Amino acid sequence: MILIMNIRYRTLASLAALALVMSACAQDRATAPGGSSSPSHAASSKHEHDHDHEVPGEGKEVGKREPRLAITYEGGVMVVNAETLKLIKDIPHPAKHLRLRESGEHRYLLLDSGNGLETLDLGSYTRAHGDHGHSKVLQPSLTGQKFDVKKAGHVSPNADHTLVFDDGDGSVDVYATEHMFEKDAKPEKTVQLAAHHGNAYMLEGGNIVHTIPGKDGAHGVRVIDRDGKKLAESTDCPGTHGAAVAKGGAMTFGCEDGTLLIKGDTITKIKAKDGFARMGNQYGHKDSKYVFSDYKTSEKDLAKKVAVIDTEAGTMKVITMPTHYAWRGIEFSADGHGLVLTQDGTLHVIDPEHGDIHKSIKVLKPFTEPEEWEKPSPTIHAQGHWVYVTDPATKKVHAIELSVNKVMTTGTLPHAPNEISGTLG
Repeated sequence: MILIMNIRYRTLASLAALALVMSACAQDRATAPGGSSSPSHAASSKHEHDHDHEVPGEGKEVGKREPRLAITYEGGVMVVNAETLKLIKDIPHPAKHLRLRESGEHRYLLLDSGNGLETLDLGSYTRAHGDHGHSKVLQPSLTGQKFDVKKAGHVSPNADHTLVFDDGDGSVDVYATEHMFEKDAKPEKTVQLAAHHGNAYMLEGGNIVHTIPGKDGAHGVRVIDRDGKKLAESTDCPGTHGAAVAKGGAMTFGCEDGTLLIKGDTITKIKAKDGFARMGNQYGHKDSKYVFSDYKTSEKDLAKKVAVIDTEAGTMKVITMPTHYAWRGIEFSADGHGLVLTQDGTLHVIDPEHGDIHKSIKVLKPFTEPEEWEKPSPTIHAQGHWVYVTDPATKKVHAIELSVNKVMTTGTLPHAPNEISGTLG
């Protein structure tokens, strides 16, 4: 039974300010990684008010966005300037293995240590102000705010809400993203499920989709309304894992024999042609109808195939890469291309419409991944018009400009990088 607690739905005003900021981000295709220049900021100096001073907790106003990266290592997290790839701050942490979770609020990430989710302030953000924006910077930090979870915490932003799923007890806390990092923030509601390795998302319109607990994890998804009433479900998804958001509010969840496509309160199975086809890591973008996924046809063997899901047509293409790829070597760029880092050190750009490799860029020397998934391994992160690739073997991070087809900047880090995420500022 699904218990709904703390039922307190508010009619949320549209996040016009955030939309303006993100629109500006999409247009910033300037010369610096992350696309940091913005015409709106140049105009801000003409306004009669002057914000060029530092406000405690808010930072100092700057003339343009400052994109930043967060990169974990064994014993802490590094915050790096995404333009210069120089270290801004090294933040130690007692946990050996740290994971980064996107929150939906571009100033903050959540740091998962296995003992709760801690708020990481990247210290760079832009707020809309009328017809322009104000960009501010301050020192990155762990704010002290913590979201308690008993086990791994999956954090899923979508539809102006961020849902925190606790594997340990099956609880799903529902937050309005814009209020999530306020002092003493409380969830709007909590959905209670049986404990399992799962996930949940808010859908456009206010419904929630969550994984269905089974004996060995999740085995399908269910769509419920705001009162907890079941609208649709499918258990035709063995080994349910991984999810992605696509254009028009569509979503996909990975199975071991294909994927589930959710549109509103309709769930459709897109079955793989192979008997076993684990699609447990999925990547999409709210402005693209395509979702990109791994496609592993063997429990033991390394993966060479990737899948492109067309969420409008409800179809799937499978592409075979030149060689095996890194398990954290798949991404989806803001301009709608699939990205795959193969173990020969090459970054491949996939055209999802035609289902082929559009171009390939040599980035790293050939590498072999560690057997333990927690250990550092090459990872890619798409941010704005740029793609970042970490290299734990050399303690480096590379910034690739896709339009010029090469590595533009390389930074040396004090620690071997593990997970990576960031903000456009």
